[in-house]
Parts: sequence; C-alpha cells; structure tokens
Amino acid sequence: MRSSLALAAVLALTACGGGSGGGNTTPPGSVPTPTPTPSGTGPASKYATPTFKITIPAPTGAATRRKPQFISSATQSITITLTADSAGTNPTTLAGNPATTNITFAVCSGGCTVNGPTSPAGSDSYTLTTYDAPNGTGNALDTNSGTFTIVSGADNTETITLNGIPAHITFGAVPNTFAAGTLNSTLIGNGGVAVTVADADGETITGTYANPVTISDPDTNGDGTTLLLASSSCPAPPAGNPASSPTQLTLTASTSAINFCYGGVAENPVTLIASAPGAPAGPSTFTPTLFAPVYVAGSGTPPSVVIGSNPPDIQLYATSGTGSTGSVNYSESGWTSAPYNQGLNAYANLVCSSGTSFSNYATVSSSPASGATTITVTATSSPTAGACPLTLWDGLTSGLTTTVLDSSYTTSGFTVDGRRRH
Repeated sequence: MRSSLALAAVLALTACGGGSGGGNTTPPGSVPTPTPTPSGTGPASKYATPTFKITIPAPTGAATRRKPQFISSATQSITITLTADSAGTNPTTLAGNPATTNITFAVCSGGCTVNGPTSPAGSDSYTLTTYDAPNGTGNALDTNSGTFTIVSGADNTETITLNGIPAHITFGAVPNTFAAGTLNSTLIGNGGVAVTVADADGETITGTYANPVTISDPDTNGDGTTLLLASSSCPAPPAGNPASSPTQLTLTASTSAINFCYGGVAENPVTLIASAPGAPAGPSTFTPTLFAPVYVAGSGTPPSVVIGSNPPDIQLYATSGTGSTGSVNYSESGWTSAPYNQGLNAYANLVCSSGTSFSNYATVSSSPASGATTITVTATSSPTAGACPLTLWDGLTSGLTTTVLDSSYTTSGFTVDGRRRH
C-alpha cells in the first residue's frame, strides 16, 4: 500500500563523547552502545557516536491527508554516511562509515534510535538514505544531506527531514472534455491539476522531493494549452492563435500544483509529460472536443446560383459570366471564430465519378470571411460531365469530422452539394 498519509518523520541527531557508531537498531528511547574508535584516528575524546532517532509512519489509503515530512513505511534499512568533517580527516578511512542499520515499521513506528558512523568532533556532514531491503540494498526510498556541529562530551540535538525519491509520477484529472471555442481559460485553469509522486514502493511522497519533478507541455499554439504555477491565473486567449513556446514547470514538493490553461483553439491532442531523474516518464493526454465545419446560413453568393441551405447547392450552368461561379461560407467553432480567425481549406482529394480530376469540372478557392471561410467554386471552360467531391478541412490530423462538397455537371447545370460525413 502506498503511504499517502505520511506522518511526521524527523531525524534527531545527538552525539556524546567517545566511541564510534554501531549498526544495530535499538528499542525506542534507548541509546546504542558506542563501539571502539578506529585505530590510527587519535584520542577517543575527539570522536563521537552520532545517534539518529527515527519514526516510520504507517501506510494508509487516505490520499487526501498530507503532512510536510516523509519516510516510506516500506523502509527496511538506513545508511548514514559521513561525507565531510572540519577535523580534516578522510571520512573513507574511518571504520564503520557508512553505517547501515536494518529498521522496520514494526520496530520504529513509535520511534527508534540508530547509530551513525564514527565522527570526529566539529562540523560534520552526513547523507542519510533509506532502502526497501535490508543492509542498504534494494530501492532507495528517501534521502537528504545535512551538516551538524558535534561537541564532544555533550548532547547535541539537531534535526533533518528526509526527502522522498520520486520513482512513479501520475497526473491528476487533466480536463479532456472542454470544447474548442471555450474562451474562459481562467475558469479551466482554476480547477488545477495535481501531480502525485510516489517512491519505488508506490507510496505517495509528502513534503519536499529529493529530485525535482518536471512537467512539460509541448503545445506551441498561442490559444492552446499552457502550464502555470497554481499561484498564477491563466491568461486571456490571444488573437489569431500566434505561435508560442512550449511551457515547462518544476515541482519541488507535494504541495506543488499546476494550472492547466486551455485557450479554446481546435487542435490535435496534446501530451503532457512528467519526469524526474530515475523515474519513468508519466504522460497524460488532453484531447479537446472538436467540431466539423458547418455552412453559414444565408451566405450563398450569388443567391440565384446557391440553392438551399442544409446543405447548400451551388448550381453552375455557364462556363463564363452569370452562373459560372458560386460561393458559400463555412465556420468551425474554435477555429474560424474569434479570437482564433483561422481558415478552412478545400481539397480535391476524393474520387470523381468519371475517374478524372476535379480540375476537369471546376476550380476551387478559399478566403477568410468574418468568423468564417468563403469557399468559391468556378466552372472550367469545358466542364466534364459527372460528379466530383471536395473535402473542407481545418488541416488538423486528429481525425475530425469533415464537410464534403459534391460537385456534378450536366448539360443543364453544375451542382455542388454540401454534406457532412464522419
């Protein structure tokens, strides 16, 4: 079980004159018996046995309760390494450095005391790391480093908080039901997106992370998705969907949260990535609800050529002059509308009934209109009898529903039918 309810886990360091550190766990409240000072390191009065008081919290499933410190309940051993000291000794020459002690929740749930390595009096630096297997083996779970002042012949009490080592990262509820064209990105962002970070044994880390967690959003749409710290509000969507830079945040503790901002533009799915040193990437995909282009009622030009409205028919009956061309407007929510003002394109990419290309029937062009795109079809000088469809598309690759214009030519007319398909 993951320890999403991690109780306070503070290590207290005390040192008394003489002796070197042992490696055995002692019952709560007792102090380990010092072992002899290593030979060749000077008088015993210059060395001390640092003792560390540890409390391991119980695992729990109450994921909503968080405390500021963390020691994984999966801990089975701890390694304490003297890394530097003000006495000028080489810590690697001291016997018993590092000191490794086997500990478990059953022994240390109420607090227990373990020895650190033999340490000279003065300013000493230590690195503490817990593991999920005995004797300092298995997966590292928590770690931190600190420097303490040890005075021989006196009790010295200091504290150090271990930081959980990220191994598994998951996103909270990244919204994926927002429709393109939804402009209130601030409202979306205020929902927040929590990121859960767990150790190698799946326990949620509370407090500061030993390694920072990086959240990356590759979206370069100015009206697309953006990541901000939870203390920041989402910006208003810029006009015209300008290009922007990808966003990236670094989360340092379990109290960190991000605002997920979406400006409402129609776009392909965006994959967010969470990573930390030594932890596999945790992806989460945002897929907005997209819409197909739709005919703008009453936009047919000239009215005598454009017949109907759902769908409209462009009935061309001449190769030049009146009846040789017709136009209709199409709009798409979150794409052609403000503030995005993007255009649709017409593609002659479907099979013609005669097996020939669309250019044998007519030419097609598209141009911006107010909140829409105008699609214009013009008969060629000698149209070929038959039918040929066009696809109206916003250029995205996410498998949108598209709008199709069917083109046909007879001796009495050239008809373009607008219809929708999935």
